[in-house]
Amino acid sequence: MIEGERAEAWVQNETMQPATVTVTLSLKTLRFETIHTSKEQVVVKPFSAQMILAESYQSLMTEYNQEELVCEMTVSDENGRKHTMSEVFLPYKHIKLPDPRLKYQITESDDKFVVTITAEAFAAFVELDLIEADAIFADNYFNISGNEAVTVELEKSDIWNKEKINISELERTLKIRSLFDTYQS
Repeated sequence: MIEGERAEAWVQNETMQPATVTVTLSLKTLRFETIHTSKEQVVVKPFSAQMILAESYQSLMTEYNQEELVCEMTVSDENGRKHTMSEVFLPYKHIKLPDPRLKYQITESDDKFVVTITAEAFAAFVELDLIEADAIFADNYFNISGNEAVTVELEKSDIWNKEKINISELERTLKIRSLFDTYQS
C-alpha cells in the first residue's frame, strides 16, 4: 500500500495454521535499478492480517522523481511459493513509462501451455489475449517490476472457439501488451 512517500507491506493469512513468510519491500526505478530494500521474516497468525514492513522514502524522493519509481513487494512462504506485487507513487497518467520491450517463450505439455514473459523495464498491466480464440489464462493482468521472468499457465481445456491449438498456432495468435502500448495509439 502506497500513501504519499510511504509504503507498507501487509500480509493476510486466510488459513487455519500459522504461516511463516518472508516479505521483501524494494524501491526501484522503472528500469529495475534497486534503490532500497528491506526484508523481514515473520509468522502470521491464522485468519489475520498483519503489517510486516513500513518504509518512508521521503529522503530518497529528493534524488529520484516519483514518476520514475515503483515499489515492489514480494511475499515468499515456507513452501517456496512466491507472489510479487508492485505499485507506483503517482497516478499512471503521470508515470514516465519506458518501453518494457516484452519478450516471451511458450512451452507445451500434454494438458497446458506455459508462457514465460520478461521485460527490460517496468511493465504495467501486462495483458495476454488470443486473437482467434477465447482463453482463460491463470493470470491475465499483472505488472512486471523486475528482471525475473513471469510465468503464466494456459490449460488447453481453457481455450474455446478452436478445435485444437498447437504451440505454433498459439505463438501466431498470442497478443501480449502493456499500458505502455496504449500510449502509442
